[in-house]
Amino acid sequence: AREAVAARAFDLILTDMNFTRDTTSGEEGLALIAELRGGAPVIAMTAWGDIELAVQAMQRGAVDFLTKPFDNRHLLEKIEAHVQRKRARWAELELARKVQQRLLAPAPQMAGVEIAVRFEPANEVGGDYYDFFPLGEGRLAFVLADVSGKGIPAALMMANLQALFRAGDHSQPQVLLAQINRLFHAATNDTCYATLFYAIWDRRDATLLYANCGHPAAELDEQMLESNNTVIGMFDRVSIQIDAVSTKGRTKLMVYSDGFTDEGDDVTVLTFTFKETD
Repeated sequence: AREAVAARAFDLILTDMNFTRDTTSGEEGLALIAELRGGAPVIAMTAWGDIELAVQAMQRGAVDFLTKPFDNRHLLEKIEAHVQRKRARWAELELARKVQQRLLAPAPQMAGVEIAVRFEPANEVGGDYYDFFPLGEGRLAFVLADVSGKGIPAALMMANLQALFRAGDHSQPQVLLAQINRLFHAATNDTCYATLFYAIWDRRDATLLYANCGHPAAELDEQMLESNNTVIGMFDRVSIQIDAVSTKGRTKLMVYSDGFTDEGDDVTVLTFTFKETD
């Protein structure tokens, strides 16, 4: 049953909390509600008319609570209302997913490097964001960010971050990231932050300028490009450090979100395979 719920095979879960067989004074049933609530709305019912129990069930994630005996028509009305609400919610999420997919940029074609993108949101919408900014003269800026939180709120903040990067001046990365931090902080009011890896690759001299702001370390072959800055948006003003590394003689750069190593999170991986050019 747990596997079926995880696969979202049900529109709603109706659970009968039979405390005459529960030796934990209802804790087993309450724990089950907390476990199942992510898969479908949960309506709990029991023969006990205990107000405290009803409050605990709702706190654990139940969307409604019924005490027996109850009228079948009343139960069916509740089921229909919650099923319709859930379906409307999924329709909103699907629309948000399609919008988010359109916001993400395709990998550009560029001499001297082959770029591949892997993007797998854990849910219908996520907080991962990546983008590419061709700067001309053999230079390419790119970013991979992970906004805190999940679902539509994280996706909205992702769109906000995208707008800031696309409107920014990439000729001065240190200034750009400081400005984005300040504007993102003002927009989120301390309720959200983002980790990110931002870089500019110059094909002419095989140099990578980068800033890692609290993000998982990028991998340049065997070299780890660790975090050298704090996260974006946590504080009003931050000092941004830009480091440089040569990609000459290197094979591959991998930049990824924490979902690449942590199960259950969004997975985004940018892979840059360097090629020798004349």
